Formats: sequence, C-alpha cells, structure tokens
Amino acid sequence: MYEYRIETFHGRNTEDNVNKLALEGWRVIAVCPNMATGIGLIFTFERPLPEQE
Repeated sequence: MYEYRIETFHGRNTEDNVNKLALEGWRVIAVCPNMATGIGLIFTFERPLPEQE
C-alpha cells in the first residue's frame, strides 16, 4: 500500500522542497502546471506505508 501527497510549489525553492520530501521517502510520480493560478507546479508524491504486523 502507498500513501499520496499533493503539493504546489513555485519559485526558486521548488528544488529544495522536493529534495526535503525525498529525504522523507516521498517519490515524485506526476508534475503538472498549476492552471488555477497560472503560477507554479503541482507535484504528486507517493511513498510506501510502513509494513503492518
């Protein structure tokens, strides 16, 4: 099983934010432009859920 997260980033700190999430185990699975505001990108991330015993 996976959990998902959606974030919107814009500006010069986008790379830093994506790298911080990667360190937490999040993997980018999709990127699209933010058509609602016309500024930035919308990222969809996923990571595996911890194994349940």
